[in-house]
Amino acid sequence: RKPANVLLVLDTSSSMNDEKRLENAKQGLDAFLSQVAPQDQVGLTMFSDVITPLVPVGPFRENKSKLKETVSSLIAEGGTAFYDATAQAYGTVRDLADRDDRINAVVLLTDGNDNESKRTLSSVVQELERQDDSSTQVRVFTIAYSPGALGARKALAEIAAASGGNSYTGDTKNIESVYGKISSFC
Repeated sequence: RKPANVLLVLDTSSSMNDEKRLENAKQGLDAFLSQVAPQDQVGLTMFSDVITPLVPVGPFRENKSKLKETVSSLIAEGGTAFYDATAQAYGTVRDLADRDDRINAVVLLTDGNDNESKRTLSSVVQELERQDDSSTQVRVFTIAYSPGALGARKALAEIAAASGGNSYTGDTKNIESVYGKISSFC
């Protein structure tokens, strides 16, 4: 496959403490990172009620240890703003997409409904639908993680469909395999 620009976006809201969701999500991210190709560019952003870019999208060869170290140190606190996190992540990857012929993707995991975003679901979906199917298209792959994300599943599916990506459901038992499936697309 072509090299990829991938931004991993992880919910670190306080509900991620329940059922050891964050700990299991970290293992899922490690599984994803173990399947990344050396020529890919990968970054990491966390969000709760605040969006925090942690590792800029850059060459995986250079970012690998920083990504693994950062993932292991994540803690959960705050609310959930995945509409805002999606829009910001999409913009970040879109800005990289013009550079060369790469797969462009955002992989977003959340365990609950959005309760903090300034943006609406419809505004995010409209922005994603405006992009074309060109080589610079940014696909968003979403993961509704845990029973708490059941209400968010529809919104996550709309986001993924608007971008040409896929939506998934996961839980603490299968999150590594979900990330593994997604890694085959990006």
